[in-house]
Amino acid sequence: MWRSRGFRLWAVATVMAVLPLALSVLPDSMLTTGFALINPPTCPAFVFQTEVYSPSIMPTVLGWNFLVVPLAFALWLVTRRGRPSRVAARTVAAYVLLPALLDPALIVYDLSTVGAGCWEVWLHTADWNLALDAYHMTCAVLILLAVRPAGRATPRRIRLRRAAEGVLVCCLLLGLIGADRGLDDRFTGVDVAARSIDDSGHLVAEPGADLYWDSMMTQAGDGHPEEADCDPWKIIHRSYGDTAPGDRELAFLCLARDVDGYAPRLVALPDRELLGFGRALCGVAGRPSTERRVRTLLDQAGAYDWSYALMRALVFLCPDAVARTRPDLVLSDAESQRKEELYQAELTSHCTDSARRLRGCAAGDHRPDRQRGRRLLHRGRRDRGRR
Repeated sequence: MWRSRGFRLWAVATVMAVLPLALSVLPDSMLTTGFALINPPTCPAFVFQTEVYSPSIMPTVLGWNFLVVPLAFALWLVTRRGRPSRVAARTVAAYVLLPALLDPALIVYDLSTVGAGCWEVWLHTADWNLALDAYHMTCAVLILLAVRPAGRATPRRIRLRRAAEGVLVCCLLLGLIGADRGLDDRFTGVDVAARSIDDSGHLVAEPGADLYWDSMMTQAGDGHPEEADCDPWKIIHRSYGDTAPGDRELAFLCLARDVDGYAPRLVALPDRELLGFGRALCGVAGRPSTERRVRTLLDQAGAYDWSYALMRALVFLCPDAVARTRPDLVLSDAESQRKEELYQAELTSHCTDSARRLRGCAAGDHRPDRQRGRRLLHRGRRDRGRR
């Protein structure tokens, strides 16, 4: 039995099932990826895969290949290739094969229902996930071949066997190529700019953006706005409400490069890449920084959290998104002044002494008249007791 064909296939399948445990010793940075898309389509299968299947279903229900495959192999050894071992092996093979078929099915579903635009969403993780799927398919097929009853080797069966062996070799090579390539979590605005020119669906710059960027180039050709152009926002601190719509992208570029220490990696990006990355941040602006996608983008920007300086820069690109958490940033100076006056008036209304209203409210003295009267009465009784 130790030299039998079934034993060798079972042994290889068991090693393949246990081998992914080695990934647990690798740092998270090698097993996670981040990417930025501007106005991507809503792909329901991708949302299910990233927010439901991968975080909850996969680790709790379908992620136990390293345990069920060795147990089925042990049962096969104990029962001497009996019927219970064949049933258990086929069940385990289906268990291993199910998640391997899920990713391709989800991709096909999005492409057939939403359109080709969803491929841009799947592209960044498809190579790694499909390589792992091919790896698990190979493991499942090896288990099925290990428990297949031996029969007469007819020419047709020999051809099918050779074809299956060729498919297994191709799947294994595909898995090795994908594992060797690994995951690329670098953000490069060059990729975003290239796709915005080549594609027509999602990563597209606004009309006239090239003319706008060209108008902001310095004579030296470094691609950054001139310092004098940034004075209204960096020195005068012009608000979003007081900035003309045509100058808001320029204001974002100036302020994004002025947030050194809050998002230092944005400072050195060229204009095109900085605007593309800013719009990517707008897609998750204000959301909890503990979310995986938000954390990835903030780390790429070098930011710890949604700081005031970062949100003040983003408001010029996505005022609606920023206003959900910081509504004061979308106001003009006049509107902010009126809001402050109304706030001071509301505080002043709690003071009953007209002579002390402004001074009392400025000092934070908003005690009701009843409390002040009680303290005066207590002081009078104490003075009479001393007499």
